[in-house]
Amino acid sequence: MVSKKRKYGDYTTEIDGKKYAVARIPLGGGRYKKRVKLLSTIGGTKRDAQKWAWQQVENHTDSIGTFKALAEWYAREYLVAPMYQDGKRIYGLRTWKHQRTVLDRLCLYFGRYKLADVTLDVLRRYKRLRLETVGMVSVNREFALMRTMFRKAKMRKWVKESPFELGELIEISLESHRKTELDTRTAIRLLARSRKSEQPLLHYLIYVLMFTGARPSEIYPFNVPAGDEVIREPLTWERVLQFDFKAIEIVSYKGRIRKVRTVPTTEGLEQALRNLYALTNPEPSDLVFPVKSFKRSWATLCGSVGVSGVWLRDFRHYYNSVILQRPDINDVERMILMGHTQVKTNIRYSKLGTEFIEKYRGGFSSS
Repeated sequence: MVSKKRKYGDYTTEIDGKKYAVARIPLGGGRYKKRVKLLSTIGGTKRDAQKWAWQQVENHTDSIGTFKALAEWYAREYLVAPMYQDGKRIYGLRTWKHQRTVLDRLCLYFGRYKLADVTLDVLRRYKRLRLETVGMVSVNREFALMRTMFRKAKMRKWVKESPFELGELIEISLESHRKTELDTRTAIRLLARSRKSEQPLLHYLIYVLMFTGARPSEIYPFNVPAGDEVIREPLTWERVLQFDFKAIEIVSYKGRIRKVRTVPTTEGLEQALRNLYALTNPEPSDLVFPVKSFKRSWATLCGSVGVSGVWLRDFRHYYNSVILQRPDINDVERMILMGHTQVKTNIRYSKLGTEFIEKYRGGFSSS
C-alpha cells in the first residue's frame, strides 16, 4: 500500500489519513533534515505544529554538524559583495574576497571537525602550528573570523558554547608592530635623494605626500587590482590648476560617500608642482601621477639612504606629527587637513618626534 501524503501549510502534512507536524532542520549547504510528529500529541492545531517545528530547530545543536558546513553557511550569508544605499554600506563586506581566502585556509585544517570537537585545546594546537610559519597578526585575524562564526552558531543553537569564551586565544599585545619612525631627518634625506631616482615622478610624489598628508591612493592609481570595486579618484591637474598651484583638492571615499578636502601647498611644493607641470605639459583632466606602482623605485630609494621598514603612507603620519607641533594650527583645522572626522583617529596618526622631545627637555632647567 502506497502512503498518500497531503501538505497543510509549511508545518503540517497528512500521511495515510493522519495529520503530522513537520520540522525542517537546516544542515548547511542547502540541505535539510526532516522530522515529523503526530499532530494530535502536541495540541492538534497548525499553530501547535509551528511552535513544535521552531522548537526542534532551536534545540537541534547539530543542525550544522561540521566546521566546513558552518563555513559554507557563513560565506553564503555574510562574506558577500557589499551593497550600498545612499552611499552607505548596509550589507556585505568590502574585504569579502580576502575573508573567503582566510576561510578556505581554515577549512583545510578544521573542515572535517565536528563543531563540538573544535575545543580550546584544538585551537591552541593549531595556533602553535601556524606560528611556525606566520606571525601573530595572521593568527589573530584567522581566530577573529572563527570567533565571529562561532558567535553566530551559538545564537542559532548550533553549538552550546564557543571555545573562544573559554580562553584567551586572540592576543593583540603580542603582535609585532613596525618600529621605524619617519622623522624629519629621514624624510628630508629621502626627498633629497629622490631627485636622483630612476623614476623621476617619485621625487614629486614624495613632495606631495610629505607636505599634504594625503594617502597614496588619493594621489595616484595605487596598485588597483583588476575587478577592484573600491572607488578612487587620483589627483588630476584640474584639481591643482583651479587653485593656481597654491592648494590641491583631494578626494577620498568611505564606502561610496565622496569626501573632498582642500590642502594648502607650501612654497616649495607649489614650485615643485609648477616644475612638473612645465615638464609634462598635460591636459587638465590628466592624472598628475599616471603610474600604478612606485614599489620598485621606492625600495631602491630606501636602500640608497640606508633605511628599511618605511612606507610611502608613513608620510601621512609624518605630516600629522609636524602640524601637531605648530601652535598656529588648532585641532579642528588639523583634522580638516587630514580628512579625519574623529579625534581618536587623528590621535592614532600623531607622534611626537625626536625634535619635539629635544625642545621639551630644553624647556626645563636642571634641578
